Amino acid sequence: MPNIIYLTRHGQSEHNLYNKIGGNSSITISGKNYAIDLFEYINKNEDVNKVKVFTSELKRTQQTAEHFPNKNKSIHGILNEIDAGNFDNMTYEEIKIKYPKEYSQRKNNKFAYRYPSGESYYDLKNRVKEIMNVIQKEDNNVLVVCHNAVLRIIYSLFFNIEDNEIPHLDIPLHTLFKLTKTNNNFQIEEIKLTKIQV
Repeated sequence: MPNIIYLTRHGQSEHNLYNKIGGNSSITISGKNYAIDLFEYINKNEDVNKVKVFTSELKRTQQTAEHFPNKNKSIHGILNEIDAGNFDNMTYEEIKIKYPKEYSQRKNNKFAYRYPSGESYYDLKNRVKEIMNVIQKEDNNVLVVCHNAVLRIIYSLFFNIEDNEIPHLDIPLHTLFKLTKTNNNFQIEEIKLTKIQV
């Protein structure tokens, strides 16, 4: 198990600008600035040639990690964002107007709610927990670049968060979570790297 694990969402994406869920959009100029700041921070505090970098299959995570050495990077489908199914590329406001019953069901129980033809947080947890096995096999420090819902799951696995609380965890953009191992537990530090400009 690594001594330090860095966790972050991707840099601001085009979908973030319009509050759209899912999709496979690219990062914005603001997101690109975060990608630079993320690399510079890790490079300053680690031997960047030894840090293992995990991303999802989606463009926005790979673009956020683009400055890191390719030999250290690996892509994992289990880190893909929660599958919004039929609601992919929509905003929650659009869902509220077009599918009020679905919107209400999700609001009442976000952990158990499954998007039509998509996933629930329950499904996502079963998928994402596999990344813990991957991380535990690493000797070097690790950086995971993923997505909001995915990072909520990973965070909950490290800190034993109750299932019903997971969908409400605040995981802001352009924030690096640094988990440092001490006495078989992890201490967490939240590092704001880049102001988001819209």
